[in-house]
Formats: sequence, C-alpha cells, structure tokens
Amino acid sequence: MLPAGLTEREVEVLCLAARGLSNRQIGEGLSISDRTVGHYLAHIYDKTGRRSRAV
Repeated sequence: MLPAGLTEREVEVLCLAARGLSNRQIGEGLSISDRTVGHYLAHIYDKTGRRSRAV
C-alpha cells in the first residue's frame, strides 16, 4: 500500500520533485508533459494536505 493513497505514478512524480527536478525535467524523464506533471503534483498536494513543494 502506498502512502496517503497515492498512485504509483504520483509516487514517481513525488520522488523526482523531492530531488529538486522541475516539472519540465520530471516530464521529460517520465515521457509526459510538464502540464501533466503539474496535475499530478496538484493531486499529490490534495492527498497530502500540502499547498506547494515548499518545505
């Protein structure tokens, strides 16, 4: 079971974002658009109660 009800893809995006990669870099690495990365991050923030990447 994944944390906070995240999907496997959301965990992939989260791990790359935690490494400091930009949305564009994450998208290139996962072969998705940077806009799609933004959607994944928005879902991650909702599920985890966060508002942004900021610590």
